[in-house]
Amino acid sequence: MIHEIYFITAAEVGRFKIGRTVDIRSRLQTLRTSSPVALQCIATTHAPRGEHERFEIMCHIIAEERGFTRVHGEWFEGVIDVDDCAAIVETARQRLL
Repeated sequence: MIHEIYFITAAEVGRFKIGRTVDIRSRLQTLRTSSPVALQCIATTHAPRGEHERFEIMCHIIAEERGFTRVHGEWFEGVIDVDDCAAIVETARQRLL
C-alpha cells in the first residue's frame, strides 16, 4: 500500500495540515465536508516504503523548526506554499536516510 504525505491549506484562515493517506481525493473530500472554510491540497509526495509514519512525523517537526506553530493535531498556523512543502519534504528525506 502506498502512503502519501499531503499538505492541505485553509488559506482564508492562515492554516495548513500535514497528514498521510492512501487516497488523497477521499481524504480531501472528507475534510472539506466538515470544514467551514475552503480547503486546497497544494502538494503530495509518496512516503518512503515502510516509513510513512516516521516520515509524516518528521515533516511535522521540520514545519515547526521552520517557524510554523502547531495549533491542533496536524494543523499548523501560517501560510505555506509549494516551495515550503518541497523544502520540508526534502529535509525529511535527508534526515531519514
